Amino acid sequence: VDDSPTPEQRSLQAENARTIGDCLRGLEPPQRQAIELAFYDGLSYAETADRLARPIGTVKSQIRRGLVRLKCCLEGD
Repeated sequence: VDDSPTPEQRSLQAENARTIGDCLRGLEPPQRQAIELAFYDGLSYAETADRLARPIGTVKSQIRRGLVRLKCCLEGD
C-alpha cells in the first residue's frame, strides 16, 4: 500500500503552506520572530526570550498576540 500523498493532497498542502507563510509575513517582526523560534525551532518561552534578548513576559505576549492575528488571517477575517 502506497501511503504517499496523492497529487490533490500535495497541492492542498502546498496551498496551506503558502497561506500560512503569507499570514506569518503579515505579522509584526517581533511577533513573527518569537513564533518562528517557539514553533519551528521548538524553543520554550524562556529559550525564545534568551535568544531574542527580551523579557519572558514580552515574548509570551508577542506569541499570544501573534497567534490571535494568525488565527484571524487563516479564518479570513
